[in-house]
Amino acid sequence: MAGLFPPQRMAVQLDDSLMAEFLSYWIIYNKPCVLTIKPSDKSSGVVGICFTVDNNNTLEFMEKAVSKTGGKLWNLTK
Repeated sequence: MAGLFPPQRMAVQLDDSLMAEFLSYWIIYNKPCVLTIKPSDKSSGVVGICFTVDNNNTLEFMEKAVSKTGGKLWNLTK
């Protein structure tokens, strides 16, 4: 259900060896958002995964994927 909260642009900082696990949650939650994946310019083996949280399904995906992979969550919304 959209509209319960303003859209939030988020990023997860993640070791690239955990990308498959992170993406498996994205698939389990029926691909609830568009993901942009970018390797870190500063740290080898680290990626940033960016997406917008604008509905409950994406919020649930994010909470599960971040908690299970241990990624560091950043809110990019200003």
